[in-house]
Amino acid sequence: MKTDKPFLKSFAFAGIFYVLFLILILGMQLDNIGYRMGSVLFTCSTPAIIVGFMAKRSKKEWSKLKIGLSVFLGIILILFLQIVGRQ
Repeated sequence: MKTDKPFLKSFAFAGIFYVLFLILILGMQLDNIGYRMGSVLFTCSTPAIIVGFMAKRSKKEWSKLKIGLSVFLGIILILFLQIVGRQ
C-alpha cells in the first residue's frame, strides 16, 4: 500500500521545524535576519522534497512518525554539512 499524500506530510513536518527555527533565530536577535530565514528555509525544504519523493516511490507505507523522523534527520544532516563547509 502506498503512502497517502507523502509530500503534504513531509512539508507539514518541515514547516513545523521551520517555525521552530524562526522562533529560535528571532529570539537570538541575530544580524541579517532575511539571509538567515532563507538559509533555514533551504535547510528545511530540501529534506522535505527528498523524503516526500522517497515515500512516494516506496512500495511500503510510511507512517507519520517515519516521515517526521526522516525530515528531522535530513535537517540535521544538512546543518552538519553547512557547518563543515564553513570551516
